[in-house]
Amino acid sequence: MTSEANIPEGATGSVQEQQEQAVENSNITDLALCVHDQDKSFCFPGPMEIPGVLRDYCAALLTRCEEMRRLEPEREDFTVSHRDISWRVHVDDRAVDGQWLRARRMPKQAPHLGEGGLPSRLPPSMVNVLLHPELRRGGLIMIMGGAGCGKTHTAAAIVRSRLEHFGGIAYTVEDPPEHPLHGWHEGPNKVRGYCTQTLVASGVRTPDGWAASMNGALRSQPAGTPCILFVGEIRSNMAADVAIQAAGNGFLVIVTSFATDIPSGVADLIKRVGVERAGVISRLLRVVLYQRLVDGMLSAKICVSPNANSRMAAMMMGGLGQLARLDEEVQRQANYVRTDADLWRATVPEGS
Repeated sequence: MTSEANIPEGATGSVQEQQEQAVENSNITDLALCVHDQDKSFCFPGPMEIPGVLRDYCAALLTRCEEMRRLEPEREDFTVSHRDISWRVHVDDRAVDGQWLRARRMPKQAPHLGEGGLPSRLPPSMVNVLLHPELRRGGLIMIMGGAGCGKTHTAAAIVRSRLEHFGGIAYTVEDPPEHPLHGWHEGPNKVRGYCTQTLVASGVRTPDGWAASMNGALRSQPAGTPCILFVGEIRSNMAADVAIQAAGNGFLVIVTSFATDIPSGVADLIKRVGVERAGVISRLLRVVLYQRLVDGMLSAKICVSPNANSRMAAMMMGGLGQLARLDEEVQRQANYVRTDADLWRATVPEGS
């Protein structure tokens, strides 16, 4: 057991206060809490047994989780806070030894695209695209990658950074929220934007739960104000359709999706909304970012489409058979990234 998980040397105050300091200062990232036998519980990094000084905290956290489940027993995922630390919890009912709660410790601040906001900084040309003022007019940004590569982390950083740069309002639809985006965000130039985080509507296990929650955000669009809609994941054809509708109505829609590369991720979106609507998507899809983690560092590829005249848009218009050629465009844009070129200008053929 590392000293980081013990009561800090010289700590003062009540036993509870000392425990709170121990939790706050610990390096624990995840908890696996056995509902029926707390002695089986363990934590990460590890796995290792729960340190003695944290057992009371974990027992109290388990009680808070049970209170949350009584309020909404149908939810398999939720967030809960205890002693100023928030956790994202998944209910595991399939273990042979009974029910477990898998808890991931959440950050105290939302990430951003600046220094220290992500596992490693994105190249400046990518950041410039993600913060481009033209995106205030709306469109679609897709963050793609495999499981555990930080897609939601990057998406949250885009939301926060754009609110700090341009103000406006953001709505999120998540199951459950993973980053503390709710509330005001103020940038260095005193520009302020507001974010409202929402849970997926009741009926979380049905396809229309996501779509219904997204439609609620669409009905909340204020006139003349830059609006962002962040959707934690596109899980249904109906949700994909609503996302496209929102992007066409002036929202900057940011979605995450599982994909092995950019062409297959774009193809999956087109299939969800219908191949006959490939032209609509080609006019709305502005940025695709594919990322993965390599030795804890963020590695990303990008494909930018400023308007319907871009090379990327032309390939989407050509149908699913043309999407394999997107790899050529991704490589072309990678060369621009290496030279810090202006991707927004460079990705549209001259004279178009």
